[in-house]
Amino acid sequence: MAARARQPSIMRCALILATIPAWAGPAVVSGVVLENHTGYAMARSRVKLARLVGDRPVAVETQLTGRSGQFAFRNVAPGYYFVSAVRTAFAEASYGQRRPNAPGAPVLVAGDANVFLELRLKRLASIGGRIVDENRSGLPGVTAGAYTHAPPVRLVASAVSDDRGIYRISGLPAGRYVVRTSAATLDDGFQLMPTYFPFATTNLRDARVVDAELDRETGDVDIQPAPGRLSAISAKAVTGCIPGTEVKVTLSHETGRREARIGCLGGFAFQGLAPGEYELLVEGLTPTGPGAGFDQIGMGDRERGLGSIRIDQLPNVEAVLTPPIPGAKILLRRRDLTGAGEVREAGSGKAPLQPGYWDIAAATPPTHFTEKVQGDIWYRAGARYPDPDWFSFSVQHNDRGKMALILSAPAAAVSGRVTMGGSAAVGAPVYVLPLTAETRRQVNGVKQTIAGEGGRYAIGGLANGDYLVLASWDAGEITEESLRAARATPVKIEGLKAAAVDLEALAAP
Repeated sequence: MAARARQPSIMRCALILATIPAWAGPAVVSGVVLENHTGYAMARSRVKLARLVGDRPVAVETQLTGRSGQFAFRNVAPGYYFVSAVRTAFAEASYGQRRPNAPGAPVLVAGDANVFLELRLKRLASIGGRIVDENRSGLPGVTAGAYTHAPPVRLVASAVSDDRGIYRISGLPAGRYVVRTSAATLDDGFQLMPTYFPFATTNLRDARVVDAELDRETGDVDIQPAPGRLSAISAKAVTGCIPGTEVKVTLSHETGRREARIGCLGGFAFQGLAPGEYELLVEGLTPTGPGAGFDQIGMGDRERGLGSIRIDQLPNVEAVLTPPIPGAKILLRRRDLTGAGEVREAGSGKAPLQPGYWDIAAATPPTHFTEKVQGDIWYRAGARYPDPDWFSFSVQHNDRGKMALILSAPAAAVSGRVTMGGSAAVGAPVYVLPLTAETRRQVNGVKQTIAGEGGRYAIGGLANGDYLVLASWDAGEITEESLRAARATPVKIEGLKAAAVDLEALAAP
């Protein structure tokens, strides 16, 4: 018998009591994917089926919807399952999802049930407006970018204004952004500074935050770029590298990176730069191996000639875990004014690192946490925009230092049962937020899990300190302010003792 569910409440799709007989037989999870705004069938959407195993979803199968938007997973074993769908230009939708980018709710599949689900895809957000000159006439060919709103800002997407000065930045996840035009030089040589919305501000602190929602275009984000004097950074030559080899030059600013590739001993120049802080990284091969040069530059409205830039052999920084723990890993990422780079695993021992700013952390099993970092270079400068979830340090050309991540055990844990309306809230997201920067670094930031069978959850790897604990499908940005507003449960860990905390899953009205 088919039970048609049409975006049911969390209570109906996730809090089903596990008292249904588990008859032997092939179950089917089927359904249809529709465009949320129009109700049209969404052919060729990618639908994923994942089973809840313990406290995490495990992928089972992925398939494309047919021309009528339908899908069917057959021979599904009994259990709790997450079902989600995605298609190009649309945000991923999970069944039972209450907010964009939030987890969905699991569906209980029992025996030979035939479960039919409807998933609605929402188009990614867009931001649009006009770029105009001093007479409010449209400026064609000027780039506008949408950036994350909190420093360090990061470019998410951009668009170029058309012949009317109209631009439309599409493909944006739901969120909060600042919008900024790029520097430009007009036909008469008139120069335009990078300018934030609203209208004519060149300072990020004065920018107005723009809210972008799925299935909606946020319009009237008009900008009149401010006039000013643009400048340039140049170097006559890059030395220290092997002649005939290629050199990569990266210039980073809070609103993005620019790159150039030149030959060793050649020069470079970056034109059209607004006043501000910049970082320059030059990478190439030296006679003894990979090398790099690094400089921090404050730009005014005058051109900066750097002469020659030298590439030196990469510094070797030794990082170790103390004590070494099976399953624990050292994580590293380089950070520049644009933001953090990709996270990479590093073995215990010496690692060649480019000069500049770095973040380091230890990924540990739930039995341990990182008590502190100590060593030759740890107490020197940190990143310009330190991340509260990482330990930050800087590397200079002549560094041969050592740092140790001191691990502590046993780590504490928070565990309990999540209910909603008196029933087990299977699949409910659970968040544990440390309330101080020191504790956040020790435990690698916000901890998250999913309530398993019976609504039970457990989160380990906790240090002594104060935390907020929340179970909710409706949580948005996980901050102290948002969790306190949601009446999260305060928990204090002392003496590394475990805490038992039962939770009522929050459902926003």
